[in-house]
Amino acid sequence: MLAVSHGRLETARLLLECGAEINSRDEDGSTALMCAAEHNHLEIVKLLLAHPSCDATLADTVIGTILICFHFIVILTLCQAIKVMKCL
Repeated sequence: MLAVSHGRLETARLLLECGAEINSRDEDGSTALMCAAEHNHLEIVKLLLAHPSCDATLADTVIGTILICFHFIVILTLCQAIKVMKCL
């Protein structure tokens, strides 16, 4: 989880290759996939989703499912884009 939250793609890849449990959860019930999405680490999200054992349907106790997390990321990205466009 620490490698994912800090955006360490190669470390995450090596951990998966060594058999790290991809669906393990932290104290809030978040998975590595949720953490990567929350921190906007797109390449790590892609890596995790490509893993055959990755379960994108799991929910945590704070945000919910990964789809809800992605929804928030899209909204935040759009808000940032609007702010930039207003400055032009």
